[in-house]
Amino acid sequence: MNTMVTNLVSRFLPCSLRARLLLLVFVAVIPALALILYTDRDQRRMAEEDAREHLVRLSQVINDENKLLVQGARQLLTVLANLPAVREQNVTACNALMAGIAKEYRQYVDLGAVEPNGVRFCGGDSILADSINFPESHWFHKTLQTRDFTIGNYQVARLTRRAVLPLAYPSVDEAGKIRAVVFAVLDLEWLKVMAAGSALPKGSTVTIADDRGLILAHHPGGEPWIGKSIAGTSVDRALRTGPEGLHSLEGVDHIRRFAVFSSLGGRGESGTVHLILSTPEDEVFAEAHRILRRNLSWLALVGFAVFAAAWFGGDFFVVRQVNSLLTTARRIAGGDLKARTGVSYASGELGQLARSFDEMAGSLEARQEETIRAEAKARENGRLAAIGATAASITHEIANPLTGMYATVQFLERQLSELDGINADALRGDVENLRDEIDRLRALLQDLRSFVRSGQLDLKSISLREIAAEILTMERHNHNERRIEADLDFSASLPRVMADKQKLKQVLLNLCKNAADAMPEGGKLKLRAFQNGNEIVVEVKDSGPGIPEEVNVFELFTTTKSQGLGLGLAIARQIVAAHGGEISYTSEPNKGTAFRLTIPLTTADSPQRSVTT
Repeated sequence: MNTMVTNLVSRFLPCSLRARLLLLVFVAVIPALALILYTDRDQRRMAEEDAREHLVRLSQVINDENKLLVQGARQLLTVLANLPAVREQNVTACNALMAGIAKEYRQYVDLGAVEPNGVRFCGGDSILADSINFPESHWFHKTLQTRDFTIGNYQVARLTRRAVLPLAYPSVDEAGKIRAVVFAVLDLEWLKVMAAGSALPKGSTVTIADDRGLILAHHPGGEPWIGKSIAGTSVDRALRTGPEGLHSLEGVDHIRRFAVFSSLGGRGESGTVHLILSTPEDEVFAEAHRILRRNLSWLALVGFAVFAAAWFGGDFFVVRQVNSLLTTARRIAGGDLKARTGVSYASGELGQLARSFDEMAGSLEARQEETIRAEAKARENGRLAAIGATAASITHEIANPLTGMYATVQFLERQLSELDGINADALRGDVENLRDEIDRLRALLQDLRSFVRSGQLDLKSISLREIAAEILTMERHNHNERRIEADLDFSASLPRVMADKQKLKQVLLNLCKNAADAMPEGGKLKLRAFQNGNEIVVEVKDSGPGIPEEVNVFELFTTTKSQGLGLGLAIARQIVAAHGGEISYTSEPNKGTAFRLTIPLTTADSPQRSVTT
């Protein structure tokens, strides 16, 4: 099941490691984006609530102001109705009175008194004086009937195209007879003044409309709107379906707005008069939008920085290391076991993986090298075994005739020693030359025998320092003749080793002779030994011309000298290898050659034994 889920997810995820890192960064940014959007939603909700409270509060203020104006007009009309100038229909006094009041209170566009038959007798200076038909006015007849304060209907004056509200109060004498009706006409321009003084958001509107949808007043820019209808618009539908609360709608100016509705004191010509306050949604959400843009800008900036850090940092800290691992894995798969990752082993999973990978590659390389050495050793042993068998057969076939020849030469030397004369001297010289050649052949046969028997060891506890001292003593005459300065640097505390004394002496003697042969005009020879861990290292260094790079002196039948079969160093390597050690050399042209052999340390008190390898 888990494998199926993993495969399914892998199919839809990007294959690139860098792309997956960027996807993780993107996923990490999503909660921040969600938080910003959630915060924006809360801020919009709070802005919407603030707009509702502000509009409702302003609506209440306007209603209260309207009530105060109506109440003030009632008080004024009550006082005027009881004045003698009105009750007695004193035109001159009444006109003067009305003119003074109208000058003092600008909210009244018309102020005067009317006889019960509807004929005006006072206050005719207003531009509305001739536009009011009192006998046909419903509010005038209602005043006569109720004999009380009457509020008329909001209406649009025909001449001024301004919304007005007529108010009336009867003037009754002591006998209870109506002598006159005093009236006042309120101009809704006060709404514009109040709206201008309120802290309305930019683009807000204040509208008064009747039940038919006719606009009675509008702020700002009222005159073009007065008399127009909102019937059929989203404002009208919201007004009729549910006037309570905050409404989101398209205004008559085709701008999305928040609006609140309330009823204004008084009635219009067709019923209830509605107060509509609205403000553009863009203005309500302006601060929320600003904060959202700011937060999104910061998120984009931070996101870009994080993406850049993930891109370059991921490349530096992850992708390069992984690519190095992949490259190394491909090289190893191709057979290059020397390949390594090159990744730092610092703390961290990739460092640990690189360490384990390199250790694995090192282990594989060591195994391969060990296998190659084992195969090479097996081939070499087989070859040497075949050569040894051949050498043994040749030695056996040649040794017997050579022994007879050597005996014959000795007999001839004895016979010639008794003869005198020139011929006898010439014969003795020939016989001596023959004996020298036979001695040379016998030495070559002895080398062959040594090669065949180089793996046979008689192990004993020996001192390498004593062997080296014996060799220098043996070769002292030869060194003196060739002006060679020999130096022995073996510590007195050098541990003893379990080895075949004669075989190791043969190896060191061969190295010393080769060094002396490399310095026919004299030079320096140094023998040095020291302990290195669990082995003894012996160095034989000369100051001769060096060994050419193309020559492998350990190969059978390879020599740099004019005489000899080239078996000496091959035999030395066989002997050292039989002891479990190694022999190698370094050489520099015109500076000399240094042979270095290592012998493993074993307990000197170990029992003596013979070993055949």
